[in-house]
Amino acid sequence: MQRKTIGSDGPERLEAIPLFAGRSLGERRMLARLIDELVVAPGEELMHEGSFGYEVVFIEEGEAEVRHEETVIATVGAGEMVGELAVLGAEGTRRASVVASTELRAIVLTSHFMHHVRKQMPALAQEIDRAAAERQRA
Repeated sequence: MQRKTIGSDGPERLEAIPLFAGRSLGERRMLARLIDELVVAPGEELMHEGSFGYEVVFIEEGEAEVRHEETVIATVGAGEMVGELAVLGAEGTRRASVVASTELRAIVLTSHFMHHVRKQMPALAQEIDRAAAERQRA
C-alpha cells in the first residue's frame, strides 16, 4: 500500500467523486490540501474490522470487498465511500474489514480533515453525515 499527498490534480480528482462534484473550484482546492492519495494492490487490506477508525476513504478506481467476520457483505467501487461509520460514529471502531479485490486508487480523508470540514464547510459535513446514515440503515 502506498500513501502520499495528492498532486496538483487534486481539485479535478475530487470533482469526479459525487460527494464533491458540486463544490466550487476554490472549495475543492482547499480540500485537496487536506487529503492524501492511497494506492492499494489486490488482496491488501484498507481497513481491519475491530480496529480504531480515523480515516474515510473515497474510491476513485478499482473495487474492494467489505467483509464482516470474513463474510463478504458488499462490493464497493469508484465514487463510493468506506470507513465513515467509524469516523463519524460514537464507537470509533471499524465494523468491517475492507480488502482490495483489484488494484485500487483512493482519496483518504482523516478525522482531522472531517473536523476542519465541519467548521469551514458545514453543508458538505451534513452531506457526509447523511451518506453515512444511509449506509448505516442499509
